[in-house]
Amino acid sequence: MSLKGKIVGNINRRTKIYRIFPRHRFFELFFERKNTLVLPTKWDDPFENFILNAQVQTADGKNRKFHLHNKLYGQCWTLHKRSDAMWRIYSPNKDAIRIRTTVGGLIDSLYSANKSPERDRCFIGKVTYPTDAELKKFSQTVFKNGLNECSIAQTLLVKRNAFEHENEVRLIFIDADGVANKEGVYKYPFNPFSVFDQLVIDPRMSYKRYTNLKKEIIEKTGFDATRIKRSLLYKPPDDFVIKIP
Repeated sequence: MSLKGKIVGNINRRTKIYRIFPRHRFFELFFERKNTLVLPTKWDDPFENFILNAQVQTADGKNRKFHLHNKLYGQCWTLHKRSDAMWRIYSPNKDAIRIRTTVGGLIDSLYSANKSPERDRCFIGKVTYPTDAELKKFSQTVFKNGLNECSIAQTLLVKRNAFEHENEVRLIFIDADGVANKEGVYKYPFNPFSVFDQLVIDPRMSYKRYTNLKKEIIEKTGFDATRIKRSLLYKPPDDFVIKIP
């Protein structure tokens, strides 16, 4: 468990995590100094948040809805350091920047903006990818120890195994007090300089475009130039020689 907020799953405060931001979103984050979480209904998979959107049958046989089903906000990160698929999915214009931070740095940023003396509403957790049978079992057992903030957050930490390639970590906030806006977006004050420790630019970008974007980032944000890199995903290994006997 984190000192600030709760960490769920096989990760710890030092675990490095990554997120790819399109160029315009990247600069928006630095200019606004706010991080953005959204309702799962805004994600591409229509099956997201399926448990909290389902009908609930209580002990008295009545069907109800979870009162927090539209109060759960999330942001997706990944454990993948090098992934061709992630660049292609999240950088369609080949102009994105991959940000690196740690689990501890990210959850601390959310918690510091949402300290609550009553309950902990800030979580970060590793997503698991169960089979359909395991997913059904999870839906029937997730609340076995009671309906509380932690069990509610865990409903966003399972995803169908068709998405296993994403290797996700999710930042989660339970908006019990209704502070998010009506568009299903929750923003909180955020200092990217204290949270991010490295920026990596899309590997498919030409070297000239890379140097221009790096210069633009330095001029507009003041981010440390030594911590801005170009992805070498497609660079062949050094001294790669095929020998013919």
